[in-house]
Amino acid sequence: MMPRIDAHQHYWLLSRGDYGWLTPELSILYQDYLPVDLEPILQENGIDKTIVVQAAATEEEHGDFEDYIHCVAQTFGTRRLLFGSDWPVCLLAASYSQVVDIVNKALPNLTDAERDDLFGGNAIRFYKLNNKIGGIT
Repeated sequence: MMPRIDAHQHYWLLSRGDYGWLTPELSILYQDYLPVDLEPILQENGIDKTIVVQAAATEEEHGDFEDYIHCVAQTFGTRRLLFGSDWPVCLLAASYSQVVDIVNKALPNLTDAERDDLFGGNAIRFYKLNNKIGGIT
């Protein structure tokens, strides 16, 4: 079975002061987020690995994600999509499990191979992770 990879998530320490946008008003985000916080959530959702990205100081409005996901999959094909939760920023709108559910509901007719690509295979190919993840050949 192909490893499942979340290709977009963040960690931060408030004490570093790196994120001016991160204020107490964003209560669910206004705390330290470290690997130990994400690990049980990943296990619960069957995600094997993650790719950490730098948090940017931008805001996005959220609409109907299922329509957008469906449109992107039709436009680019599943071989060009990566699953990325945007954790913990996603917590402003949805739990990690809800993000996974949104993706799965938006793309209910994927084959097992397409789902494997979306949830890991594409990230492995794009980031050339074959030699960096134990057990992947």
